[in-house]
Amino acid sequence: MRVILALPLTLAAGLFVAAACGDGEEAQPSPTATTAASATVAATATGHPPAATETPAPFQGGREPVEKQVTPSANVPLLADVRAASHEGFDRVVFEFREGLPSYRVEYIQQPIDCGSGFGSEVAGIAYVQVRMTPAAGHDETGTPTFGSQEISPSLPSLVQAVQTCDFEGDLTWVIGLNAEADFRVTELGDPPRLVIDIAHP
Repeated sequence: MRVILALPLTLAAGLFVAAACGDGEEAQPSPTATTAASATVAATATGHPPAATETPAPFQGGREPVEKQVTPSANVPLLADVRAASHEGFDRVVFEFREGLPSYRVEYIQQPIDCGSGFGSEVAGIAYVQVRMTPAAGHDETGTPTFGSQEISPSLPSLVQAVQTCDFEGDLTWVIGLNAEADFRVTELGDPPRLVIDIAHP
């Protein structure tokens, strides 16, 4: 599902300008995330038509845990892709699934833990956002991984690295390593199902 939000601006002269913002993966916000855009119009001294200037919307997020419970389906959601990119004002991590989205909890943690050993897991960065998804898996019934890599290291303004720390008995967990604590927001996309984590730039 693609959702485009726009705010109208009416001028005294009756000119209507609508500014819509998108970044290639337009997200349907969870209750903790909002998207906004605004436009300003300035007249030129030469009498040319007014030009619209897009004003970046402030990042809307927080640092409290974000959690959503999803009714389990017959098929366990399988991780198909993990990718990251930088956008104006924030970095984005996308978890793409087959068979729908799982339940999830996204929160800051003190130390990444490997669920197999119970020992600390090495993730680059000095602050950590954990994304725990259940029931979900990063492998199929034969044990073959459904996504080729268990870590990505994009070295973006906020996001340093993301590492899979658990894929066991329906528990799929990734930890996002950051340069510093920052606000985050969680959104969802469809076709294909995607869980999106945005981290504000420092």
